[in-house]
Amino acid sequence: MISAVLLTVSALAQQVTNLSDVKDGYYRVYAVKGKRYLSLLDNKGWAKRSGANAVADLYAIRTLLDNSDNHIVSNPATVIRITPSSTEYTCSAQGTSINNFTSYKFKISKSGNAFIISAEAAGVGKSILAEGRLYSDEKDAYLPDSGVVSSQGANFSDGSRDLYLYKVSSSDANSYFGFAPDVNVGSKYYQTTYFAFPFKLASGSKATVYRVTKVLGSSAIIEPFGANDVVPAATPLLVESSSNNAADNKVDLQLTGGSASGTNLLAGVYFRYVYTDNAKAGAPSSSNSNHRNLTKFDASSMRVLGSSNGSAVFTTASTPDYIIPANSAYLKVPAGTATELKIRTKVEYTRATKDVNMDATVDISDVQTVINEMPTNASYCDVNSDGIVDISDVQSVINNINM
Repeated sequence: MISAVLLTVSALAQQVTNLSDVKDGYYRVYAVKGKRYLSLLDNKGWAKRSGANAVADLYAIRTLLDNSDNHIVSNPATVIRITPSSTEYTCSAQGTSINNFTSYKFKISKSGNAFIISAEAAGVGKSILAEGRLYSDEKDAYLPDSGVVSSQGANFSDGSRDLYLYKVSSSDANSYFGFAPDVNVGSKYYQTTYFAFPFKLASGSKATVYRVTKVLGSSAIIEPFGANDVVPAATPLLVESSSNNAADNKVDLQLTGGSASGTNLLAGVYFRYVYTDNAKAGAPSSSNSNHRNLTKFDASSMRVLGSSNGSAVFTTASTPDYIIPANSAYLKVPAGTATELKIRTKVEYTRATKDVNMDATVDISDVQTVINEMPTNASYCDVNSDGIVDISDVQSVINNINM
């Protein structure tokens, strides 16, 4: 069950009210009139001059109500990096930026206690980002309680252009980012995740994050990142925690850092988005307005997170038309892989199989490895789980040699 921690706007301690405080960092952008948060849910769109007007397809940007469906504090699509450059700003998220698909940089200006985000074009003037109509129909099967964003003229002043900016920080009791894992196995909770910012676990976080390094038989072998490691941006991950409450699983967002070294068999997905409104007239190409960004499950090459017989597993999807959720990950597998893969650490795998060399075969080389590791007391060679690597572990491996 997803934790019901919701952002309370009036209680946020890190609202930015001065333009001079809008520095390179991570923010949530709150549409004041609609009481929703801006999110980037697709990487397609465009903007251009058309005669004396500016026209744009901004349907990739949606506003989300903070509720148990959208769960803002653990939704990566609502974490916007704003980077100043002279008098202009880049707004990026989800591995892309609004600037990329519109070809415009933006200006930010004050509007009372709020801000206005706008772009200007010669001969057209200012075009302002504003929350448009709110939907609850079939266009939004994946997006309950959402609205679209559009561009408005400089004189547009019904309040829908006013935006609050909140810094995202683990030190803030409300405006933070944390994991809310929803696959429950015993006393643990799991999720896969994929997002565009580097991070490290915040002090006191109950979460551990893993990469998947190998598939051996019916096992998926996981390796943890260290508690103080900076995890690189765009790293697909498995998350494990003793809590499904995002407040217990906070992270510290980083502007740079992290190393992508080491094998990771997980693949990440940023988007699960369909917008079926008619394409805006004047699109530079049909693909720019085709807001259908889905990754369909393929049983021959994918496994997704689940649970089975009291264990966390990577398994086939429950339905053949399953769509991979936004900001999640799946396990890449070759054809012929077992339907269900039990998730195990290296130590858990070697103790269960006695395959200490992790080559899917128990033979004399495993015996030799245990003997060699006796002086080091390497935990993965303690196949008897008695806290010491000795002759009894050698005997256990011999008893399991594949004949």
